[in-house]
Amino acid sequence: MENDQENEKKLNILIIDDSQSQRLLLQTFLKAFNVTEAESGVNALKILNNETFDLIICDFEMPEMSGLDFAKEMMNHGGGNKGAPFIMCSANPPAEGSLLKLQEIISNSFWVEKSNKALNLRQLIDKIVADGQ
Repeated sequence: MENDQENEKKLNILIIDDSQSQRLLLQTFLKAFNVTEAESGVNALKILNNETFDLIICDFEMPEMSGLDFAKEMMNHGGGNKGAPFIMCSANPPAEGSLLKLQEIISNSFWVEKSNKALNLRQLIDKIVADGQ
């Protein structure tokens, strides 16, 4: 019974990254949560049609669909995920205007640089969880 309650409290997190090694790193780092992976924004949109997530972590630079393009599509067709906090990960600081564009698309959005991802991401997730309670 206690284990059932613990499982119910786990965040459902969607990771979108074209790099398999980055997805594996995040999957390992986030092993305390229920994690679903997508290797592209296109695949993530298909997943969003059937599932709801508490948090979405997305790579900024991906083939087929950038992180910003994915965010736009998610808000147009993302089902029940429109209110989920959204973390954009990038190898570089946001280009001028990129963070503002993201926040215009998704008000509850954040930007994390991959160089400091593990520490910054964990602190940000802890903050999101604390704010959501």
